[in-house]
Amino acid sequence: MAMTERELADIGNRTLKTPGSIAWCWQTITALQFMWENLEICYGSYVRIWREAEQHEIWKKVPPENPFGSKEAMLQRLRVADDDVASAKIAELAVVAKPLKPHGGEGNNRKQAGAMQVGYGSRGADYLSARIARDHPEIHRRMMNGEYKSVAAAARAAGIYRPRPKSVGLISDVERVATNIRKHYTSDQVKALKDAL
Repeated sequence: MAMTERELADIGNRTLKTPGSIAWCWQTITALQFMWENLEICYGSYVRIWREAEQHEIWKKVPPENPFGSKEAMLQRLRVADDDVASAKIAELAVVAKPLKPHGGEGNNRKQAGAMQVGYGSRGADYLSARIARDHPEIHRRMMNGEYKSVAAAARAAGIYRPRPKSVGLISDVERVATNIRKHYTSDQVKALKDAL
């Protein structure tokens, strides 16, 4: 079965596509939809991609045969929202979080949950919110007041979350690799990479 234009657009790294191109626009929409479902830990990236979508006015480009026409029309058709609604979603998640039960850990050799740092991908936002509600009531209160833009930010403030490390894909286009390295690495990291090479 042949793939649709949108399915083909989702193949590969979005950051390596030409911003504003049809493939980039479709993949940006896919990224926003995915992040909206996982917004509790992706708020910063979600807002950044929204800014890119607004800069390139993707609603005027896709679908190519009948574009959405306006941001509002696109929002109505897709399961996403703008960053004001996204911020409210984070606060709402904190309000409904039920604190975890007191630490267990009997009968195993692992450290108790309260002493463990949560690695990326190992626990979801519901768990992190419940853990903050149990172990860090002040941070939980601030979270409910909308002071944190993501559950991950609140979890970092509580010292229980470490973000996924950044990675840069290696492709044959050396210029693009260099652009991505400059975009994601600090000047000290770029210098260290040059020295290592």
